[in-house]
Amino acid sequence: SYPGLCIGVASQIVIAPEASNQNVGCSNWQSALAAWLANHGGASAPGMGNVWSYLPLDPQTVLQMSMPNCTTHTKSVVVTFRVTNGCGNFDETTATFSVTDNTPPTANLIPNTNLSCTNNIPAPDVNLVTGEADNCGGTPTVTLGSTSDNQASGCPNSPRIITRQYIVTDGYCNTAAVNHLITIVDNVPPTFVAPANTTINANQNCGYTATIAVTGDVLDEMDNCTPSGQGLQATFTDVVTNGTGFQNKFVITRTWRLSDACGNMAIPRVQTITVKDVTSPTLTGCPASYSLPGVIIELNCGALFGNAQANPVFNDNCPGTSIAYQLSGITPGSGSGYVPAGTVLKEGVTTVTYTVTDAVGNTASCSFNVTVNCVTIEGRLIWEHDKATGVKDGTVSLTPTAPLVTDLSKVTGNYSLQAPANGNYTITPVKNINRLNGVNAADATAIQNHVNGSILITDPYKKVCADVNRSGVITNQDALVITQCLAGNPSAEAVFSVFWRFVDKTFVWPSVGVNVVPAFPSNITVNVSGADIVGKDFYGMKIGDVVAAWANPANAPGITPLVWVLQDQTLVAGTEIELTFAASNFNNLSAYQFALDFDPTQMQFVEFQPLSALQLNLLNNFGAYNADLGELRHVWSSGVGTTLADGTPVFRAKFKVLASGQKLSDVLRVDDSQIECKAFSGISASADVKVAFAQSVGTDSPIDPNHLQLQLMQNRPNPFADATTISFILPEACDAHIRILDISGRELTTYDRKYTAGYHELDFKMENAWTYSVLFCELVTPQGKRVIKMITAK
Repeated sequence: SYPGLCIGVASQIVIAPEASNQNVGCSNWQSALAAWLANHGGASAPGMGNVWSYLPLDPQTVLQMSMPNCTTHTKSVVVTFRVTNGCGNFDETTATFSVTDNTPPTANLIPNTNLSCTNNIPAPDVNLVTGEADNCGGTPTVTLGSTSDNQASGCPNSPRIITRQYIVTDGYCNTAAVNHLITIVDNVPPTFVAPANTTINANQNCGYTATIAVTGDVLDEMDNCTPSGQGLQATFTDVVTNGTGFQNKFVITRTWRLSDACGNMAIPRVQTITVKDVTSPTLTGCPASYSLPGVIIELNCGALFGNAQANPVFNDNCPGTSIAYQLSGITPGSGSGYVPAGTVLKEGVTTVTYTVTDAVGNTASCSFNVTVNCVTIEGRLIWEHDKATGVKDGTVSLTPTAPLVTDLSKVTGNYSLQAPANGNYTITPVKNINRLNGVNAADATAIQNHVNGSILITDPYKKVCADVNRSGVITNQDALVITQCLAGNPSAEAVFSVFWRFVDKTFVWPSVGVNVVPAFPSNITVNVSGADIVGKDFYGMKIGDVVAAWANPANAPGITPLVWVLQDQTLVAGTEIELTFAASNFNNLSAYQFALDFDPTQMQFVEFQPLSALQLNLLNNFGAYNADLGELRHVWSSGVGTTLADGTPVFRAKFKVLASGQKLSDVLRVDDSQIECKAFSGISASADVKVAFAQSVGTDSPIDPNHLQLQLMQNRPNPFADATTISFILPEACDAHIRILDISGRELTTYDRKYTAGYHELDFKMENAWTYSVLFCELVTPQGKRVIKMITAK
C-alpha cells in the first residue's frame, strides 16, 4: 500500500517483546486462552498495517486433545505467533499456553453390602461407582483397584470381610479411590416343618412304639446357604408324662431341633404324641339277682346286704384299675370298692351295679337286683271336712314295738309302718301342733248357736270339733274356751290341750242326743300274718274348727271391713289417755277378733273397760297377757247377728304415756302376726278389722267417724308375689290419685277416680311383681300424700 516504504531497512519487522508463556487453572481456561491469543501472548511489533496470525489455527482443540502430563497434571499447547507487515516481511515468536488441574475427581460412596451366605458374594462391578464428577468437567473413568479378603468362614464367630477399591481418574490424571465393603455373616437359622401331632395306642402289655417310622419325621429342612437341605438333620428329645382325660394314658412331648453349619438353631418345634389306652377292663363273676326277707332295722324295714356269690373279679392291661358300686332303685347309694357288708337295703328292689374303671376312664359294668320284702301297714289321715284332703305331719305309731315304730304323714296324709314280726298291733295317730289353725271367733259363734238351738251342728265329726274341752257334751263352755284362747288366756290354753282327734274311717256313728258327743275309736287294731296291710284310714278332726270354709273364696259373700275409730292425739309423757274404740261398719256381725300392737317404749297399758254396747267382760273377751311386749287382744262372739250405729263406743283402753312427741297413730296399729284380725257376719262371711284415726276436735267432743284422718294402710299380704290388697281411708269424698312406683321412682301404673269418704280397698295385680323386690304405693289427695313400701317375693 505504501510501495515507497518497502525499500531498504525500513521494510523489515522485528517482534519485541516476544510472546510469554501462560499457565492457568481449568476454571474458565477457554476465555483465558482467547484473551492470550488476542494479546499475541504479550508480543508486539512496531509499524503500521501489521497483520498477526498463529499456529496451530485452533489451539483450543489441540489443547483439549493433548495428553496430560500426569506428573504435573497439565495439558499444554505451543503457539507460534507471526506478524507480517505491508511489505510482506514477517517475524515469529513462540510461547506455551498450559492448563493445570490438581483437584481429584469425586464419586458417591458405595453402600456396604451385608450378606448371610458366601454363596452370594457378587463379582466386581465398576458400575457400582456412581455420581462421578470433576471440577474441569468431563466424565472421569472408573477402574477396579486393589481387593482384600480375609477368607474367614462367614459364621457369626468368624465374619468374612472383603474390601474392593475402585479408582476414579479425571482428564488430568487426578485420581480418587471408592471402597466397597462386603461383610458375610451367616446368622440365619434353618427352617423345617415338624411332623403333625398324632395318636398311638398302648398294647396289651401297656407298652407302645413311638419311632419316627410310626409318629412321622420332619419335613422341608432348608437353610439359606443350603436351600436343598442337603446335610441338614433334625434331632429330637422326648418328655413323657401321664395323660389326662378319657383313654389318654401318656403324653409324649417331642421337641425337634435343627442347626446349620454355622450352628444357627432353628426355632424348636413341638410334636405331641398321645398314647391312648383303648383296652377296656374285664369284669367277671357278677352275682345273679336274688331276694332277701325284710326285718326291722333302725326303726325301718330292710335287710342287710349279702352276696349270693363271690364278688366279681376285674383285670386290665394297665395298672391303676379300681372298682366302685352304685345302688339305685329303692335304696340309693354309691361308693368305692365292693358294697360294704352290713349295708341296709330298704324294702323293694335295689339294683347293684359294679363298675370297673381303669386309669384312663375305660369301664366295664355288671348289674344285679336284690329284692327285699317287708310287711307294710299303710293308710291315710284324711281331713273330715271334705273327706279328701290329707292331714300332714300327723305322727302315726304302731304298738307294741320296741323301739317304737312311727311315721309322719305326708302332705297327702299317707303313712306307712313296718311290722317287725307277725302278730297283733294297734295303729294310733296323733297331731298336736298349731292349736288355733283354722279356729276363730266364728267357731265360738257356731257353738253358741248350736247350744241355743238356733243353728244345730248335725255332722258327727263337727260335733267332735265343737267339744273343745273333750267333756263329751257340747256347751257354751267350749265356745268360751275358744274365745279365751284367741284372747291368749293361758288357763284356756291348758284346757284346749288336744288339737286334733282321729277316728277309724269305717266307724259308724251312733244316734245320740243333740249336744252329746259319743265315744269313738281313736285307733285301729290289725293282725300281721305276712301280707301287706293297706287301707287303714282315719278321719282327722281339727278341734275348735267348726265353721266350714268357703270352697271358693271368690264366691264368698263380701262384707265391709269392721273399722275401729280412735281419736288421734299427740302423746304427752306422764299423762294417762283413755282411748274409746268406736265401731264403724258394724253391720249384722256375730263375731270378731283382733290384736293391737303398740310401742311399749311410748305407752304402758293400764286396763280395758267394756262398755254397754255389747255383752263383754274382761275375763272372756280381753287379753293383756303380753302387754309388756306391746300386744293386746280383743275377741267377741254372739249367737246372733248384731248391728251398731257408726260411732257407737264399744270399749275403752287406758294407757300411761311414757314419752312425748309421737302421735297416737304412729305407735298403735292392728297386728295380724298373732291372730287373724277378722270380723264375721251371721253367715260366717269374713272381713278385715282395721283401726282408723279421726281428727282431734277437742277432748270432750265425741268421735265423728265421718271426720277420719287420711290413712294409707299396709298392703296385705306383704310380701306378695303378684297380687295384693291396698286399703286406705279418706276424710272426705275427693279425687284420689294412686301410683305404683319401683325403687328408682319410675311409675309402673296409676289409678285415678273419685271416692266417697271412709274406708276403701284396691286390688293390685302385677305379673312377675316379685322381680322388683321392692315397690312403693303413693296416695295423693287434696288432704295430703301418704306412701307405703311393699315387699315382693316369688
